[in-house]
Amino acid sequence: MLDETINKLEEKLKVGGNELKGAHETMRNLGKQIADKELKVSTLEGDLRIEREWRQSLQESDVKDKEEICKLNMEIQKLRLLKNDLETARLENQDLHRICREQEEALAEMGAKYREKVLREDGLREANATVSSYVWKDSRECTHCKECTLEFTLTRRKHHCRNCGDVFCQRCSDNLMELPSHAKPVRVCDPCFSALLQRCNNTTTPQATLTTSDLPGSQSSLQTPTDTTSISS
Repeated sequence: MLDETINKLEEKLKVGGNELKGAHETMRNLGKQIADKELKVSTLEGDLRIEREWRQSLQESDVKDKEEICKLNMEIQKLRLLKNDLETARLENQDLHRICREQEEALAEMGAKYREKVLREDGLREANATVSSYVWKDSRECTHCKECTLEFTLTRRKHHCRNCGDVFCQRCSDNLMELPSHAKPVRVCDPCFSALLQRCNNTTTPQATLTTSDLPGSQSSLQTPTDTTSISS
């Protein structure tokens, strides 16, 4: 009886020893698994730390990029203002060029007018040089027309040329022309009329009316006497 009990105990002991060995083997396997898990955890923690540092670096880079974008936007705004200023300056420059061209044209026109005035003054000096030879003829001393030489009669009246002062008939003095010494167009003889027109063409005067200050034979200082005895007009 005792032997059976001992045998049973020994068998249980063997079974317990085997179970203990299995438990130790299981513990070793679990230890290996735990070590592997801890290694994986450590690796994951390292990766996580690296990812956090990377994310933090990205955030810092994002902040820097935003600051750089803000600076670039400010530079773009400044460039736009400079562009507007440049466009304004370009328009002002165009206006200045236009004004300069207009002033140059005005100066050229003034120069042309000045040259024309000089020519007119030269013509006046030339005309004044010949004026001394012209005198207002006394109609009572004139019996024949200076141009056609026909004798004056009651029907062929005497007429003074307001430019040269000679006496002509109606046919030889039927021209009207503006003279400096008269406010309205006055009578001039055919020779004076032709000479005045020729002088006008030579000096290229653009005016429609003519003045004796531009032309030879002018008598701007010639005064018409109030001769009540003359039949000239």
